[in-house]
Amino acid sequence: MHRVSRAPRLGRLQLPASLVLAAIMAGCGAQLHMPVQDPRVSGDAYVESLVALAHARDLAHSVAWLRLGHYRLGLLGPGFLGDGYTSQADGPEFFLSARGKVDPVAELDATIRALFLSPRDSRRTHPKETAEDAHALCRFPARFMYLQRTLGIDARRIAINSCPQFEHFYQDINPSSVTLVFSSYYLNSPASAFGHTFLRINKAGTFAIGKKRELLDYGIDFSADVDSYNAVIYAWKGLTGMFPATFKQIPYYYKVRQYNDTESRDLWEYQLALQPEQLALLVAHLWELGHTYFDYYYLSENCSYHILSLVEVVVPEIDLTSPLTSPVLPTDTVKALVAAHGLVHDVHYRPSLRTQFRSRVKDMSDDELDLVEDLVYDAETALPGTLNDERKIAVLDAAADLVDMRYGEALVMKTDSAAAKIKQRLLERRAAIQQPSAVLDIPPPRDKAPEVGHGSHRVGLGGAAAHGMFAPSLDIRINLHDLADPTSGYPELNAIEFLHARVQIWPDGKLVADDLGLFRVTSLTVQNRFDRKLSWKLDIGATTLDDHACTRCFAAHMGGGVGMTFAPFGDAFAFWLTTDANAYYAPKLAGIGGSGTRLAVGPAGGVRLRIAPTLVTLWTGEYMFLPWQAPKGVYRADAILRWVYLNNFALSLEARALQNGYEGQLVSFSYF
Repeated sequence: MHRVSRAPRLGRLQLPASLVLAAIMAGCGAQLHMPVQDPRVSGDAYVESLVALAHARDLAHSVAWLRLGHYRLGLLGPGFLGDGYTSQADGPEFFLSARGKVDPVAELDATIRALFLSPRDSRRTHPKETAEDAHALCRFPARFMYLQRTLGIDARRIAINSCPQFEHFYQDINPSSVTLVFSSYYLNSPASAFGHTFLRINKAGTFAIGKKRELLDYGIDFSADVDSYNAVIYAWKGLTGMFPATFKQIPYYYKVRQYNDTESRDLWEYQLALQPEQLALLVAHLWELGHTYFDYYYLSENCSYHILSLVEVVVPEIDLTSPLTSPVLPTDTVKALVAAHGLVHDVHYRPSLRTQFRSRVKDMSDDELDLVEDLVYDAETALPGTLNDERKIAVLDAAADLVDMRYGEALVMKTDSAAAKIKQRLLERRAAIQQPSAVLDIPPPRDKAPEVGHGSHRVGLGGAAAHGMFAPSLDIRINLHDLADPTSGYPELNAIEFLHARVQIWPDGKLVADDLGLFRVTSLTVQNRFDRKLSWKLDIGATTLDDHACTRCFAAHMGGGVGMTFAPFGDAFAFWLTTDANAYYAPKLAGIGGSGTRLAVGPAGGVRLRIAPTLVTLWTGEYMFLPWQAPKGVYRADAILRWVYLNNFALSLEARALQNGYEGQLVSFSYF
């Protein structure tokens, strides 16, 4: 993994890449020479005439220039009392003017003047670089392309004709097209819990075909440069912009190995319909961004946001980022691109290793499934003579996939030599059968494509009834999805909620917070003969307790559990059992030793049935033992029936049984 500004040197193009790009953008000749002074106009006068022309056309406030500088207008707007423009780029190397971060006019003027500096003068500010690479033309080729097109710059006056590092970078990527890739949700990593998006620059001139060719491409990733994996420090720095983030150039096969294989995440690939000049501008701007960093904000200026801001640079007529609201999720990136008419050319699905394995074994007999399991432990396991070559190939291919599933990370990091030897031996036995494998045809699950999912935000209006009283209620969730929400576009048995609140107004006029979830995750992994991973859940927030120790107490809560999930007839019907541990605190709660602290442990479980794509029922319950406390135990049971009656609208009928009685709610949800 490396920054885009650190591409390997691979030799030089016949023509400087910067000149080729300029030719594409502006139609100028693909030749630059040492400056030839026009005797009628001095160099300084010519440069200042370009500055004056840029001012007359107000280029500094054009959409294209503002996006090249990643400028955003403050809440108070322009003018004497406004807070004006500020660039979201935070590295000083990205600016040629001392005021460049907050003044697009000053940065435009400085860029025009810097283009006409001599190589010696350019190198004074960047002594570690060659005279050519230190020049503004080579550091900011995308800016030059824009200014050459809009101002008609006489390229003969620029005192440079080669950009070695940029040429190497451009030749290494060798772009033919660009694809946005969405990697599905991965709840085992906080940074990828909501999914991840990155770009793939598709190389030209490769001899491989299909999926193998794509592995030779480059992924362009925007991510934080993390200096701590402590959960508390990571969360705090990620929320407050204390991590620097950079664009990184990564071989695509690394990303496939990480996401598709090791983490078993499906990939959705959206090919963008960019013209050659737009593609050239994108690569040139990527080079420019290699000179800077951005303060990383987990909820706003994250991978999803800045991938869109990069695409915006090359299609200035489309506004992709302004409609976004915080938190910005990877699915928002996909939806914004798909909604932009004509921007997405084609969509491809790359199934994860787990998805491929399930497809391989779904029609196998019990004996063949036993062989697959045995081969993972002993690669020399004999294959019975009753199997023909076709079935032997199927068994060996499935066994090789299962080794990757179980030991993928260890194989990549080369930390498990035993697994590597088993994998190698399976491949040798497979190669000995000189016959191609059957084509593994996995139709794209269009109902799971991220762009068809419900909106990431949710608001609900309804009413609650309890103890013979009625209360109107308001439900707000910042994002994203629970187990009873519409299933299209989301994993069937995963839920993740961030900032969920439900409040009620009871007849006495009191506003009661019935529920507050800061962060809730449920990851249900179905048990089968090949996958024994535990299901787990985590809940941080506050909830209402109603039992003999506290009547309608709103208590801070932290809890979680682990257990097993079963889905004997497919993911549409699943049930699970977990062992949970919970801690609560409320001043009025009669907890341990008369304090307001309660500790609870006990069994919990649930049943989920997707009756139809638009109708889901969910039943959950728990019985918690309260050691050294009174009462000795409490229970809770919840039931939900949720029906999607219009696109992005659902009606939810909910009931709850607590120690002190029952309550019910009817809520209409809107997703946006």
